[in-house]
Amino acid sequence: MKTKWVSKVLCGLLCAGLLCGFAAPSAEENADLVPRQFQTAQQIDRISVEDAISNVTIRTADTDHITVDYADTTEKPLYTISVEDGLLSIQTTTEEFAGKNMSLFKIRMDGKTVSGRPDHDLVITLPQKQYQELSVALAVGTLSVEGVKASQLTAESAVNTVELSGIQADQLNTASAVGQVTVRDSQIGNAEIDGAVGGVVVKNVTASGQVTVSNAVGSVSLEDVTAHELIVQSALGSTSYKNVKASYFSEAGIFNWSSGTVSRP
Repeated sequence: MKTKWVSKVLCGLLCAGLLCGFAAPSAEENADLVPRQFQTAQQIDRISVEDAISNVTIRTADTDHITVDYADTTEKPLYTISVEDGLLSIQTTTEEFAGKNMSLFKIRMDGKTVSGRPDHDLVITLPQKQYQELSVALAVGTLSVEGVKASQLTAESAVNTVELSGIQADQLNTASAVGQVTVRDSQIGNAEIDGAVGGVVVKNVTASGQVTVSNAVGSVSLEDVTAHELIVQSALGSTSYKNVKASYFSEAGIFNWSSGTVSRP
């Protein structure tokens, strides 16, 4: 466990150093973007999103269909959206945009290369139901997931904030290399919450299983949290506990300052 955590810390710091030197494309490069919308009323149980540079919001509503609102170019599509065997897949295209200087950098994510794209919004509105899996991988941009119920929920961003609110998940995995990770007002089974540089906030969360919170540089704040087992690993920064309860609790740090206590439920 300790070796795995140290590896995460080192990898997070390395990613932060590599990614902070890049900048998003300028507003001029967004001039040709036009609004688009995709809708489907098919039975969807799994959702996969892989994006390069977007502010992604996934939310639920009282509706019987899925709506995807996004921006596209007038020349080549930014996204490939497909539905097959209950899986909704949303991916940025990998082709280069000739003459537009839109590919400022490339980032490796799970063995794939994603290219830099103009900064824009991607909003996915889902019916209020139980999903088998929701997986979101974002290179650069804010990521927000609101009110989603899923057996498996994965939300990861390389650069910028990740915020999950009002979610229900049997297994939650969320991480950001550079940017704050926030989980609030949620009910979960097991969770791994990783922040490399930026901090972690967990507030008003109930977990029936194990919750592992890891952070390399920055603060960790836990408030109104109840878990069967709580593991907190913070390398450089501070950790605060307020009304936190766990049957089993462990804490590890290098240069870390803690305040508050963890009590038994």
